[in-house]
Amino acid sequence: MTSFKEMDLTSLVGEMTTSMLGVAVTEGAEPVGGDIRQVVGCVHLTSPDWVGSILVAMPADAAAAATAAMFMLSPDEIEESLVADAMGEFANVLAGMAKTAIGGGCQLSLPSVTTGTGLKVVVPGAQLVEQRCYTTDLGRITLTTLEGK
Repeated sequence: MTSFKEMDLTSLVGEMTTSMLGVAVTEGAEPVGGDIRQVVGCVHLTSPDWVGSILVAMPADAAAAATAAMFMLSPDEIEESLVADAMGEFANVLAGMAKTAIGGGCQLSLPSVTTGTGLKVVVPGAQLVEQRCYTTDLGRITLTTLEGK
């Protein structure tokens, strides 16, 4: 069974952004500062002997641009509820790719989405595995993986 530590997260993010948004990613962006409004999608993964979470975060303006690209809408057609749906779907797609790599009867939670400034999303009992930041033509994406007990 694979864990987050063994996955090529950059490939997963690249596949998602190419197929869903039509843009490529470049790794190595700086994390978004706490004073910037962000949208974070989160999905938890559970298998018989392993628990983890995937969080996908974007600045609100980048999340709106990604939502417009995903749904092929103009920026003025984007509402906050649609952005939440898109961010939940981004997290769900990445978690689904991870589930395939993990195997072993892994189950996914429904996605949750949090929006705000100065966010600190906490999954009780989970430890940070990795956090990677990416740049796209639409804005920055931060992918965080956590593992629990």
